[in-house]
Amino acid sequence: MIGVFVLLALALGLLTPSYSLTEKPAVTLTVPPQPAFSTGSEWIKLNGKNGELNVSRSSSISGFSKMTWNIWVKQDKYNSNAGLFGQYIPSTGKKAYLIRTTDTNGVSVVLSTDGANTATYASDAARACGVRSNGQWTMLTITYDGSRLVYYRNGVVCDSDSTSAHSVFDASSPLSIGGGNKIFFNGSVDDVKMYEKSLASSQVARLYMEAEHGQNLGQSIPIILYHQIKSPATSADIITPTQFKQHMDYLKSEGFTTITPTDYLNWRKGQFTMPSKPVIIYFDDGWRSVYDNAYPIMQQYGFKGTEAVVSNYANGVQGGPSYMHWPELKQLQDSGWEITSHGMSHTDMLTFSESNFRKQLIASKQNITQHLGKTPTSFVFPFHRSNSTYTKICGDYYTLCWTYGSNPDTPRYTFKSDNPLAYQGLKRISISNYTDMTIFRNIFGRESDLVGEWTLDEGTGTTTRDTSGYSNTARLTPGASWKDAPITIPPPVNTTNTTTTNSTDADRDGIINSQDICPSTKLPEALDLVSLRYGNIDNDLAFETKDSSGNIIENSTYTMTRTKGCSCVQILDALNSTSTYAYAHGCPASTMNIWLSHNP
Repeated sequence: MIGVFVLLALALGLLTPSYSLTEKPAVTLTVPPQPAFSTGSEWIKLNGKNGELNVSRSSSISGFSKMTWNIWVKQDKYNSNAGLFGQYIPSTGKKAYLIRTTDTNGVSVVLSTDGANTATYASDAARACGVRSNGQWTMLTITYDGSRLVYYRNGVVCDSDSTSAHSVFDASSPLSIGGGNKIFFNGSVDDVKMYEKSLASSQVARLYMEAEHGQNLGQSIPIILYHQIKSPATSADIITPTQFKQHMDYLKSEGFTTITPTDYLNWRKGQFTMPSKPVIIYFDDGWRSVYDNAYPIMQQYGFKGTEAVVSNYANGVQGGPSYMHWPELKQLQDSGWEITSHGMSHTDMLTFSESNFRKQLIASKQNITQHLGKTPTSFVFPFHRSNSTYTKICGDYYTLCWTYGSNPDTPRYTFKSDNPLAYQGLKRISISNYTDMTIFRNIFGRESDLVGEWTLDEGTGTTTRDTSGYSNTARLTPGASWKDAPITIPPPVNTTNTTTTNSTDADRDGIINSQDICPSTKLPEALDLVSLRYGNIDNDLAFETKDSSGNIIENSTYTMTRTKGCSCVQILDALNSTSTYAYAHGCPASTMNIWLSHNP
């Protein structure tokens, strides 16, 4: 009879194995200051006259029916209709889209479905969706899904427009960042991003929270939570193996890497290198179906999970065969999984007195350590029920205390700077059986849909790298400079033309102009077409050459000058400091199409 009472008391969480109430955690984490997720404090300044970032036409950022544009700007002086993004040359077949500032504090969008005709949309001037004040950083975001444009300012929806432009023309025009249609932004730009999807509002807000010019919370980590993985899905917390496999297949195909709470903890301490696309996959309660169904699927993808175990379930005192016991949990741990505490009994911890709550924390920790040989660093509050007092008490025994669960439709993320011992500091996204693939994908939009990203952190040189993986290198034009280091593009060489033309630079001013005779020689045959947009035809502009396959020729930065009254172009090879000349037939002042050869 006494034995029956003991078992019953254990089942109700009234009794626990022996422990010491004076036990303290072996490791106490000091919350670091908020780090910047952006990789540096550099950015680009544009002069408002001809400065821009120029990206050659690329299939990853051209011709689409969905897109998100995101840019940080700090305006020095308002330029009406100044370009922010644009693949737009005002010629038939070269119009794709143009995003620009308008109405002193608004944003407008021009879309073309055929390269010739356009439709223009603009945010309501009264809503002030653009740059409201000079000298302040502002994050401007536009999402487009083929039927709707949504305008965001600093991560918050500001306005929207319906559109009949269901796709954007795949124009050959280069991408201009900070310019477009010969009108240029006057001020600074930073952290430029393009996504091949219309990002969910949660992802736009996430960008603002991470950015150094925004809330500066540091990198955020998606942490998803499951319970049971089995069929049939008779309740919201049951996911079928088929649906779970779809989720895992998506994460694998998008290049995500599973990490554990301890990895996150070590990252905060500078002892772990975070992969580019991390995710923590949590399972609560210790259901047997996780071992039977989720574990084999995750093994196929090389994924590891994290299990929050209720000790009395693992002990066999409660739960019965529906839950994993210590041998199964040990196998998961040996496969790289992390086992964390979910209490001795699956009970709302706020129903316990402080003394009994401490008993739950200590006993479950010792129980896991005794059976698995590793001391857990995380405690997960059942039902996410906690408060600031009980979360602080949790910190007396664990380094990470999990207290917040968000809906997948409105996901919340755990940031590097979050306080792991604060109430609702650490956040998980609860996956239910209504979480279809659209909702699931939206959770990871910030990581998975990126097709162009220019962090602008180099601080030197005439190019900036695309960190999205698509190699869309951006080149600075004259009028664009680094925040603290203006760039210099070499002027034309003051030399006699040595190429096979019938003219020389007679006055040796580095330009064949009205004082010289224009060459009439045909251009070489093995050449590649380069399109350039001019802001001022008397200015030099940088451009690049491509090979016959369309790939950019490395180190092929040149300077081109077109002179009024003469259809001649001088080309300076900045790498070899040599010049050549080409003849351009009937090119308008705004557009120059030439056949170009690397001819040192």
